[in-house]
Amino acid sequence: MQSKKLRVLPKFSFLISAFTTLLFAIFSGYKGVLLYFINKSMDDTFVGGEVSNISISLWLFISGIMFFLAFLFIYLRKLRDLKSQKTINSAFIILWFITFVIILFFLPKMKYFSLIPFSLMVIYIISYSNVKKQIIFNKRNKHLSKNEIDLLQRLAKRK
Repeated sequence: MQSKKLRVLPKFSFLISAFTTLLFAIFSGYKGVLLYFINKSMDDTFVGGEVSNISISLWLFISGIMFFLAFLFIYLRKLRDLKSQKTINSAFIILWFITFVIILFFLPKMKYFSLIPFSLMVIYIISYSNVKKQIIFNKRNKHLSKNEIDLLQRLAKRK
């Protein structure tokens, strides 16, 4: 019985990451806008509750960064060079691992939420191994260009 190999293309992993990052961006933007409206409504009451403007700015800043990362993931889908894809995949493996560790240890109440970056990290590891195998396959089956053939023929005539 032949086992099927799991293949994940870098384009698919970038698309999944873009979608996930977009969800994080929407969530962060929602939290920032919600805190802004809570701050405004507390100013109108006699209680005079305080919501830090720093926390509002921080949530909106995180949202902006996540929107930028989502755009970056979509843009990176256009890469054709396998070595660049391999390098970028390895960088995003590290990024999702750090995100996983941060959520797991610094937000212990949300440990189930840490499964999202962990699953993305696994997808990138599979994608990385597929790109690495493709690079090895291309190196083994590389044909000589016309210039290389011409130079080899000239070299052979000299001897």
